[in-house]
Amino acid sequence: MKKISGNIGGKVIIGYIVLMVIALASLAYMYRMVEGVTEGEEMNDVPRQKLYLVSNTQTLLYESEAMGQLLNMQEEDYTYFNETLDKARENIEALRHLAPTDEFRQKLDTIDMLIERKRKNTEALLEIWQEAGQDLYAKNIESELSRERAMVEEKGVKEQIITQKDTSVVITPKKRSFFQRLAEVFVPTSQDTSIVVSANEHLLKDSLLNTYNPNEEVAKTLRDIQSNVLSERQRIQQLLVERSSAIRYDSSLINVRINQILRDMEEEEMNASLDRMQGRQEMLRQMSYLITFIAVVSLIVVIFFLIFIGRDLLKSRYYRKRLEHVNKSREQLILTISHDVRAPLSSIIGYAELLQRSKLTPQQHTYLQNMGVSSRHILALVNDLLDYERLETGQIEMHQIPIQVPPFFEDIYASFEPAAAAKGLGLSLQMKGESYKVYMGDSVRIRQIVGNLINNALKFTQKGSVTILVDCSGLALERKTEEPVKGKKELQPSQLIITVRDTGSGIPTEEKQRIFKEFSRVPGTEKIEGFGLGLSITSRLVVLLGGTITVESEPGTGSDFIVSLPLELAENQTIPSQTETDQPVEEKEWNSEERPTCLVVDDDLLQIALIEEVLKQCHVQVISSTDPSNVEEILRKSKVDLILSDVQMPGMNGIEMIRQLRQSDIPHAADIPVIVISGSVDLEGKEFINAGFTDALGKPFTIDQLIGKINKYIPCCKNKQRPLAGEGGTEAKPVGVVDFSALTEFASGDEEASSVIIQTFFEETRRSLQIFRDALVDTDRETVAKMAHRMIPLFSMLQAETIVQQLRILQLNTPEMTDSGWKRLMQDVIEQVGSIVDADEKA
Repeated sequence: MKKISGNIGGKVIIGYIVLMVIALASLAYMYRMVEGVTEGEEMNDVPRQKLYLVSNTQTLLYESEAMGQLLNMQEEDYTYFNETLDKARENIEALRHLAPTDEFRQKLDTIDMLIERKRKNTEALLEIWQEAGQDLYAKNIESELSRERAMVEEKGVKEQIITQKDTSVVITPKKRSFFQRLAEVFVPTSQDTSIVVSANEHLLKDSLLNTYNPNEEVAKTLRDIQSNVLSERQRIQQLLVERSSAIRYDSSLINVRINQILRDMEEEEMNASLDRMQGRQEMLRQMSYLITFIAVVSLIVVIFFLIFIGRDLLKSRYYRKRLEHVNKSREQLILTISHDVRAPLSSIIGYAELLQRSKLTPQQHTYLQNMGVSSRHILALVNDLLDYERLETGQIEMHQIPIQVPPFFEDIYASFEPAAAAKGLGLSLQMKGESYKVYMGDSVRIRQIVGNLINNALKFTQKGSVTILVDCSGLALERKTEEPVKGKKELQPSQLIITVRDTGSGIPTEEKQRIFKEFSRVPGTEKIEGFGLGLSITSRLVVLLGGTITVESEPGTGSDFIVSLPLELAENQTIPSQTETDQPVEEKEWNSEERPTCLVVDDDLLQIALIEEVLKQCHVQVISSTDPSNVEEILRKSKVDLILSDVQMPGMNGIEMIRQLRQSDIPHAADIPVIVISGSVDLEGKEFINAGFTDALGKPFTIDQLIGKINKYIPCCKNKQRPLAGEGGTEAKPVGVVDFSALTEFASGDEEASSVIIQTFFEETRRSLQIFRDALVDTDRETVAKMAHRMIPLFSMLQAETIVQQLRILQLNTPEMTDSGWKRLMQDVIEQVGSIVDADEKA
């Protein structure tokens, strides 16, 4: 189971690691993709910067063009115009550094050349404007005056052409129609005439004309000046037009180039945007594929590990159920074996006690002593098995009661002193820091712990001594308050230190921890009796009490087992005295009218018959009932001093009976002592006390145990020596294949009582056989299991081993047994038990 659990944990861890690796790898891949897109976004800043520079250059050129068209540009305007063009050229230079291709740089060079040409054209235009702004008349007058001064005295002959004009009128008649001529009779019309001018030119030479005439010269000069000014203005206007056209042409070229660049950049930016969009779409597509891939891979990994982990869980569940079934079977087996071992063992111990009351030879006394020692050893082993099983299943509970340390350990020392003396070993008790204050502790478990350690020391010590060291110096002398008092030192935990020291062979270092494990033995001690459970049980009990246990040992020097147990100081520093029910009632002889009455409730008539015989010898009246539901009716009709009740009974068990009894309105029902007689070894006396019972007695029991229990609650006769079966009476003879001496032993030689007991046994056995036959027909395995549980103790006392083994199998009623096998076993049991009943009928 641990291996499977480890495999599941490992696979879960591996699954998480695989999923984490997939997640980290996916995150890294997506990070790289996003980083690539981010780098692309950063690279997209260059087109934006280029676009800004081009737009700014275009704005500057527009501004310069507007300034270049000013007619009255001043010097500061021309300076700002040049600065604007310089800024534009700086932008062109910046763009040249960002130019991705030679073609783009060539475009920039063209724009730069056009800007420079625009500057020159504008400068030339400005000069023309300045020239146009000068006084052209003054300039031409000066030129003419300088020319005329040289011609003042010069004379020349001029030819003059004289044109003579003669004018004459010519009448030209037109042909008229009849009606026109008729109309002219009444209204005369104007005649059509035409004027003819004839011109004749004559060349005349006049010396007077060649002489210098200032007025004429001035007029002529003025006319020349006007003509020159007009021509100059036309020339300047033509230059202005040409320069303006050149500037506009250059500006248009610049605008075309810049617009082309802008269009190219917009197209580039659009393409880049499309590329970025496609890149993002591609990234999203890849990320969607990646996420889908991650989801599919993760799902496959999860399914893969779920299959393996689920398979391991199914295995774990299967093995857990198997383990629980095995543990339950083991527990049931241990309880059954313990129950079945305790029954004949108690009989052996009882027979040995009875034999010791008779006259025996010394050799017979030796035999009986050996039987007693062996019986007690077997009983101790059985008790160890039961304690181990209870510790394994967590059925042991702690019960704190007030104890005084010195008297408590003196009592333990006194109980082991005979055993130590019998082995020739010294046993001593040493107290340190002796304190007679009252502390709270589980006296039963502490006694069991110390007893196991002393038994262990006596067992493994061949010579020397065993010392019990009790250190009370660590026990608190005052109670610890819940809230610490200021200025007062806080009390340390109250601890009792117990050391059991022996002078045995010692324990090797490598074996010190292993000895506390179940079924472990120190090498070389295999011949010493025991299971190896004592120290394991002791260690678990110490831990259960909240303490610690350690061992200090060296080979050849003995061992020290040191136990530290917490004991809190009791609030009430008085030991409760024994109650009236705990103190044995004074024993006396009773007459027939004063004898106490005991009610015996059990579904087993043979058990009732045995108890009746014992109580009759003690002068106790007996009322018996096999149905616990009749108890209240019996108590209402009869005065009962004590009730003896079984637990497992049909219809109503003993616990339900005691609960109803304590809650009833019957007088003294709440105070009447009720002793439970149970063969269940998985229940403790405290559980019965908590249920409402006064005391508990385990099955099977000896005569002394039964009388001792009864004597605690009602006065009965002393347990005197009674004649044994065969002494002064009729010895019980074996009938058939069984020996009834164990049953008739309780009759103490009374032949009539023995006959009644045997007859009751046969009657009960016949009823059991009939129940078996009915259950066989109905295949009622549960009823057979309950009936087998009742019959096992009786047939164990009769030493019918074969029947007992078969009844045990029927009691367990394991699922592995098939119905056909169960029926064959039932037929065999019915046949064997029937042979015993047939032997009685034949007798």
